[in-house]
Amino acid sequence: MEKEHNLRDFDDQEILKNYHVYTNIKVIKAGTSIIFMKKFNPIKMNEDKFYEIYDYYYPIKSNEKYKMLLEYCIDEAKYNYLTPQQKEKYKNYKFFIGKIISNEVEI
Repeated sequence: MEKEHNLRDFDDQEILKNYHVYTNIKVIKAGTSIIFMKKFNPIKMNEDKFYEIYDYYYPIKSNEKYKMLLEYCIDEAKYNYLTPQQKEKYKNYKFFIGKIISNEVEI
């Protein structure tokens, strides 16, 4: 992997971040709808191996119903983990920056 993507100057954590971003890039046409699925465990909902997490949660009481949604924020800084060669591969595309918000569900 190091030779192919020119990751010699990255530390181990940056290599993991690069791998996560690069292997999860999806190319879609403008205006296309997508289905985004994410495993969710309310006990571990604020754990993330690669990025800063903002802890916005409240204790969940048993036998209560809650409305919730998931919000996935992608900022420009995420793409800084790509190598120049990887960015060159996608030079004719626009990287998404913004929020992906799920439908509201009741748990």
